[in-house]
Amino acid sequence: MDTPGRTPWLAVVAGVAILAAGAAELVRARVVERARAVGDALTAEPESVMSADVYKHYRARRDEVESMRRDLRRLVAAESAFMATSGRAAVNAWDVHFGQAAPGVIGPTIHVTRGGWWAWVSNIHTPITCAVAVGDTTIEHARSGEPVCLGGSAPWLR
Repeated sequence: MDTPGRTPWLAVVAGVAILAAGAAELVRARVVERARAVGDALTAEPESVMSADVYKHYRARRDEVESMRRDLRRLVAAESAFMATSGRAAVNAWDVHFGQAAPGVIGPTIHVTRGGWWAWVSNIHTPITCAVAVGDTTIEHARSGEPVCLGGSAPWLR
């Protein structure tokens, strides 16, 4: 029972519904496109030379800090083995018992205390220094044998 007065309104409502669905699809497509563009920008290489240099600088600094931490972990293992066999700490025997330090690493400076020992190393390429404590001595709330790295205000440098 279609009356002539209702037909134009039904056509208008159907047309508006089709336009709204098309507009929603266009908006969704734009949002997806922008999201992909942002994702690509976040995973892409830096566009400027300045950004690339900054990334290289911080990557090199992280590598230097990791080499100091790795050397301190090796020192803890070597010092523990030396103390187990000799009964004393090897204060100046880095090369004899430990081997060669990573390139650029200066140290370690080892200090023996009543309840253990602690040591710190630095690197010629960064102002950050790292230290490790074994036994009763603690550094910055770290567990025994866990390396801690700080900037130029490190308490063991004072």
